[in-house]
This record gives sequence, structure tokens and C-alpha cells, in this order.
Amino acid sequence: MSDDRKRIVLVGASGVFGQRLAAMIARWSDVVLVLAARDLVRLDAVAAELAKTGPAATIEVAQLDRLNPVGLSALGPGRWSTRPGRSRVRTTPFPARCSRPEPTMST
Repeated sequence: MSDDRKRIVLVGASGVFGQRLAAMIARWSDVVLVLAARDLVRLDAVAAELAKTGPAATIEVAQLDRLNPVGLSALGPGRWSTRPGRSRVRTTPFPARCSRPEPTMST
């Protein structure tokens, strides 16, 4: 059985913005969300908080530091950039526009 889900590597997932983005992406059932950052303890805490919400996405944790390329290779195939200030993976072309509906705010 093949897994056709998109794999999203969220670099900086233990930061404030990364945590908010992870919470949003975790609601998508068609993705594997890889939480990535340097601090494994903080990543595990973020993953634990997401687990409490019953995420639709599969959540994985990866310690990642651009100065240590071993972490990059452990994430699997992809095109990587490790220039200072930039760490990213792209295995498929980016869509011309986002196909996901915008979340609605309830009052």
C-alpha cells in the first residue's frame, strides 16, 4: 500500500509562529507533518500538545540543524538548501495558488 499523503517539514516548529502553523496544518488529514527544529525537548512538547487536540495529520518529530546535514538526510529524498538562514525541502512543484479553504473565525 502506498502513502500518497504530502509530507510537510515545518522548520522552526518549536517557535511561537511555528507552533501556530503546526496547529493549523495538523487539522489536515492528507499530510504527514514533520515538526523540525534544533531543540528536541521543545519539539516533543509541541508534539504532545498537538496530540491532545486529536490531529488529523500524522505528526513526526525531527531534530534539524542546518549546520548538521545528517538531520537533513534522515528526512528522506528532496531538494535541500542549507545556505545560512534558509533550510527547506521541496519534493513537488509549488501550486500556483493554495487550494485549501481559508479557516473561518467564529465569534
